Amino acid sequence: MTETLRHHEAAVGAMFDHASPEHVRTLIDLYRAYLLEEADRTREHASGIPVSTWLQTLMVSINGTPAAFCSVDLGRLAVELVYVSPEFRGHGVAAWLLRELARTCPGQLSIKAPLSPAGAALAARAGLTVDLPTQEQQAVGEQAQREMRNAIEKQCRHRRTGDPRAVCRRCLRTLLTRSAEAHVMAYVAMARLADQMFTPGRSPR
Repeated sequence: MTETLRHHEAAVGAMFDHASPEHVRTLIDLYRAYLLEEADRTREHASGIPVSTWLQTLMVSINGTPAAFCSVDLGRLAVELVYVSPEFRGHGVAAWLLRELARTCPGQLSIKAPLSPAGAALAARAGLTVDLPTQEQQAVGEQAQREMRNAIEKQCRHRRTGDPRAVCRRCLRTLLTRSAEAHVMAYVAMARLADQMFTPGRSPR
């Protein structure tokens, strides 16, 4: 691969297909990697989700290898989450992806905060505005972080050194690993059930 991505020559994007075991496994793996990376950086559960009924999710492969995914909030025309696997960074994958989304977006595309330093730099280069959370959304996020920390503290049995206020890294990584699979599989189960219920000629059970 050249130093920068050559438009469509190497990268192929496809909408996430909940009926594809390969797509499901790939999205779980990439989302888990994202959560663990952010946990190492912030010691928290990162914001942003990969799939939902109100999101459109794009999977990206490069030369046949899963490389990235991006979820977009269609109602707010905002990028919910974009993640590129470490081995494909530095080749312009995220920038190409955001440019393609902005090009096809029916309005001004933005990207949701909070952003990592790399995410903020990427948004600036792509010319995207930052979609700040409402006070209600911020409060919900903060409550979720408190609940996560409390759940870990109640169950953690590891001996720790350093800042006693910091959440246990081992327990956090375990929780996030399970969380990644649980979130994607919950959406997949719901989507597959909807397929069964609304398939023409098939009676719902």
